[in-house]
Amino acid sequence: MEDAMRILAETYHKILKINLSTDTHIDIKVYQSEQNENHGYAKKISEWLREFAISGQVYEKDVDAYLRFTDVKVIKAHFEHSDECLRMRYRRWTNGSFRWVSMELLKASDYTEDNQTLMLYIQDIHDTYIREFEEQKEMEYLCRIDTLTGLKNLYSYRSMCDMVASESSPRPVGVLFADLNGLKIVNDTMGHDKGNEMICDFAALLVEQFEKYEPFRISGDEFLVVSIDDEEETFLKRVECRSANYSEPFSANYFRPILHTKSLTVII
Repeated sequence: MEDAMRILAETYHKILKINLSTDTHIDIKVYQSEQNENHGYAKKISEWLREFAISGQVYEKDVDAYLRFTDVKVIKAHFEHSDECLRMRYRRWTNGSFRWVSMELLKASDYTEDNQTLMLYIQDIHDTYIREFEEQKEMEYLCRIDTLTGLKNLYSYRSMCDMVASESSPRPVGVLFADLNGLKIVNDTMGHDKGNEMICDFAALLVEQFEKYEPFRISGDEFLVVSIDDEEETFLKRVECRSANYSEPFSANYFRPILHTKSLTVII
């Protein structure tokens, strides 16, 4: 039991046993620096939880969510009907900066309807949370970006189509199809590294020549360039002008407008 309590103490910032029925708390682990009025410390747990946030110990943008979560009436109502642990993440002031922490509330072993005792744990999760957040951002990026060229991919194109199609007011949309002919021959005769170089060069030219528009790589040798809000005449002139700038191996024959409509209804 002592070993278990030692491990808990090392893992958590704060460990309390709180009694919702009497609005009191027993401090199992609390930093001494927090046991003062400047940190909102109070004998009543409802006051302590509220004043801790109001005193500036909780990050400003997290205060409202924190106060809703720690409302004693809300906590009581939850545990009167459920045994599930309550959890929330928020940022609290720790050693000179705001860090992400996790608060957990769960029923104590002696919880009864007349003696509503809970265990409250607060754990620093900042480093893990930031790492997971960055990994999630990277995954989202990889879902939307063609990693070879850096262009947006087919998933991004479909998402863009869904967004434009859902808008209440129709907007002019032009779509240019660009097919990189000869890629298979290059791959077969010169190797895939050379083929990849050809793809990247072509993608870079699309970005350079159609800088106003949004280019996508939708498959191995197929690309799209999307124009939003250009009228048809403007779109076609720009395509003609830009296509004329391409020399072998990227000839103007690779480009053809495939769609121009006031409301986007075609999704590849």
